[in-house]
Amino acid sequence: MSFDKYNMESEENCGKIFVRGEAERFVPYDAVKISVNFYKKSRNADEASRSVIKESEAFLKELKKRSVDISSIELEEELHGEETSRGDRDAVRSERKFTIKTAADIRIINAVIRMIIDNHWSTTVDTSYILTNEEEVRKELMQEAMRNSREKAEIIAAAAGMSVGGLDSVNTAGRKTVYYGIDADMFYSMDDDSGALLSEEIAIGEKKLSEEMEVVWLLEKSV
Repeated sequence: MSFDKYNMESEENCGKIFVRGEAERFVPYDAVKISVNFYKKSRNADEASRSVIKESEAFLKELKKRSVDISSIELEEELHGEETSRGDRDAVRSERKFTIKTAADIRIINAVIRMIIDNHWSTTVDTSYILTNEEEVRKELMQEAMRNSREKAEIIAAAAGMSVGGLDSVNTAGRKTVYYGIDADMFYSMDDDSGALLSEEIAIGEKKLSEEMEVVWLLEKSV
């Protein structure tokens, strides 16, 4: 067991001990945000807008056929007749971006991508995996970190013939996040559908959450 560092300050009847408490947990992602951006570049602004609207509305109708509640889909961004920053100076670009929030299930992601590929729509797809209960998990980890600190302090105090009394001070050292498994953010371009689909045999992935606390405990003489 590693105590990182500790410090005992002798006083007339008691002492103090500084011990860092730690806790961590691997939590699977439980939701995903799928952003589908329809786009069209053309010399004619009306043509670009009509193409984007036609394909995006067909996309919504297809989702509705599959019993998807489209009222929960957000229209995140809409551009019509935007001048392009690269290439042909006379070209304009229109875009329509939708966001779908759903359960973290690769089959759902693949269904959306396959629908786009089969209909030859001009889109890009961006997925962001979400942990909806992160704050609740972090509160639990803070409690675990506090218990971890006290357990360490009790071991050290016992070795010195003392016991842990009350709490003197607490400093939250910070939080850490590490991603495992599938990247938390993934981007697909539908210009080339080769390898676009994800294998449904792999796991979505996990997010490693951790909390640290720097705690000063009061020591008492063992009876």
